[in-house]
Amino acid sequence: KSWRELFRHAGLPVGRKGGLTWHDLRHEFISFLADQGGEIHEVREAARHKDIRTTERYMKAREERLKTLMGKMAMRSA
Repeated sequence: KSWRELFRHAGLPVGRKGGLTWHDLRHEFISFLADQGGEIHEVREAARHKDIRTTERYMKAREERLKTLMGKMAMRSA
């Protein structure tokens, strides 16, 4: 597949055992959109998810990261 060649050309490890796959980049892209405050319908469209529930998982992960970050801030203020 051409993406494997691109990864190798970039010096990135390729493959499911210790390397990158196309899905890893897709996941990173969708997570980035969610982390940047993308609305769920925008992220769903960019990800081309047919079912909004798939996109909701990424939005839920974003909420968990925000809670963790806020917890770190609370500990800093204490």
